[in-house]
Amino acid sequence: MIVSHALLQILDFKAGKNYLSDVELDLGSSTTIEYILKILNTCLNSTLKKKGTFNQEGEVKDLFIKYKDNKISFLELANKITEDLNLFYQRITDCPSFDLIFGDFSLDSVKYFGFVLIENKETLTHKIETVDGKTSNIVVKNLYTLPTSGISINNFALINLDTLDLYCSEKKRQVDGNNIYILQEYLKANFSMSESSQYKIIKNITTKISEENGVNPTIAMSKVKTFLMDNPVIENMKPEDISSKVFDTHPEAKASFDAKMHANGIVNNINLERGFVLKKADVQKIKTDTEIEISIPIEYVSNKDYVEFIDEDDGTTSIRIKNINKIINK
Repeated sequence: MIVSHALLQILDFKAGKNYLSDVELDLGSSTTIEYILKILNTCLNSTLKKKGTFNQEGEVKDLFIKYKDNKISFLELANKITEDLNLFYQRITDCPSFDLIFGDFSLDSVKYFGFVLIENKETLTHKIETVDGKTSNIVVKNLYTLPTSGISINNFALINLDTLDLYCSEKKRQVDGNNIYILQEYLKANFSMSESSQYKIIKNITTKISEENGVNPTIAMSKVKTFLMDNPVIENMKPEDISSKVFDTHPEAKASFDAKMHANGIVNNINLERGFVLKKADVQKIKTDTEIEISIPIEYVSNKDYVEFIDEDDGTTSIRIKNINKIINK
């Protein structure tokens, strides 16, 4: 990733005052560039981001077209978005304060413009005081710190300047008693479902349909994961593609799965990146009502030579793990 421009603005809604910079961040500073790279990479790799497109007409879309055509500068675009977001976020009930980071960057020859809203969180720090010639070290609250390790970013927008495709993540905010997506409203764009949301729906429906039709949910979910792993490209996949593999011997379960997926807005629009699938589907994790947790490589879950699920006469389930040559304590 190559970052060409970056800017930090402070929207302090708690104090009712904003601190706006007239100067871009110094990308020659190792501290600055490392932090900006971490923020932007976190956004790009987020499984919470939703892909979207601008509506046909819109002021914000026109701004990005002008920027793409070099008719306005980075600072002009960033300052305009700052002004707009300030007005939009003022409407939020008990609006938190934000650090607003802008970036112009490229990755694999694709140019992006992005902005990230980092909500200020209360932290603790130390303070050194001298009273009557005596030094006193005390603990005080600090609201104005940027997150570093374990950065959690869930409020951002990235714009592909070549295609004008959008990638956005945000949580709903309360405005006049209604919960709305502020960035979606501001950008005037339509978004698809995030990878995390798609996968959660697939998992929940698979589990529910399995339990209703006497199918082992663990085995069913392992079939889902195996099917996803076996497809290197998952674009515009249909629920029927999954159900035909998972519930091939249970036609009623297959029909119910497809119907519930459609009811949740998934018809022919399952889109999962390979990296996401590899992260989610390589292991099947099981937790019992007795708090026992087991992680099984997905290729072994349905292989009775290694793992067997046994339905006991008393209604309980036993799990038998076979062909173990060595046990390692961790």
